[in-house]
Amino acid sequence: MKKSNMTGKQIKSLRNYFGLTQKQCAERIEVGTRMWQKYEEGAPIKQLYLDCVFRPENHSYETIVKALGIIEHAEIKA
Repeated sequence: MKKSNMTGKQIKSLRNYFGLTQKQCAERIEVGTRMWQKYEEGAPIKQLYLDCVFRPENHSYETIVKALGIIEHAEIKA
């Protein structure tokens, strides 16, 4: 499985942007809330998990583009 290149800060920014709780994200990939917290703290996460949580079909194109802007901003601050 491919690991994501996203940082914990980027994952947290995306979650907040989409208005999801840590519990909701954890439930979508069937892990505990504490594990999701570890991902947001920088633990490696599989790209497949992020794809499941932030599925494009659940969001409009404009929303995804805005979220990508958040990711780029987080990279600059990281």
